Amino acid sequence: MGQALCPLFKNSEVKVLYIGLDAAGKTTLLYKLKLDEVVTTIPTIGFNVEEIEHNGVTISTWDVGSRDKMRPLWRHYYDMVDAIVFLIDSKDRERLDEAVDELMLVVPDAEERTQPILVLANKQDIDGVMSPDEIREAINAKQKHIHTPLEVFPTSALTGDGVDPALDWLLSQLTTKLARKTIFSPFTEALYDTVQYPASALKSSLRTVTGFFTTTTDNSEDNSG
Repeated sequence: MGQALCPLFKNSEVKVLYIGLDAAGKTTLLYKLKLDEVVTTIPTIGFNVEEIEHNGVTISTWDVGSRDKMRPLWRHYYDMVDAIVFLIDSKDRERLDEAVDELMLVVPDAEERTQPILVLANKQDIDGVMSPDEIREAINAKQKHIHTPLEVFPTSALTGDGVDPALDWLLSQLTTKLARKTIFSPFTEALYDTVQYPASALKSSLRTVTGFFTTTTDNSEDNSG
């Protein structure tokens, strides 16, 4: 799916929080990506956790319930994820302001954690829905200066159209984080293992391989004699 990323990022993993108003099509889209089929869903109570793959990268997706009483709980997931995906129902003009207001509540936390925000203008397979540009205008009307990457993409949960370029953009925003996980983690783990390695065992290994400590000890004895 989508354009190829740097081969170094293959088999990497990112975690994404998947939110939006109820009936925006979040769970339908998630299982379209997971199973490549349309699944009959019911309103999410609690959360669903699924893994999908895009360009060799595993995306662990937390699909959290979005009824009024659930929305204050979204903030408890922010520290656990690398990015935010916010779905908007493009045919629900009456609740666009409500959706954008909820998105604006997410922005400060995303900015603090340098998390990109992918906004999906969903249900584009329906005639007469709002365009991505209309949704961008509604967002800009609420807050013109957002200091974290944010982009709006048109999608359809039923057909999967538009999802690949949206996920391409999201992963492109996470390349620094992917690089850090892929390149630096092995060095960090190796350093940690070295620090944790008992000094006596390290000394013994060096003695066996280089004879360093044996030579040093022998010279000390000769000098003292």
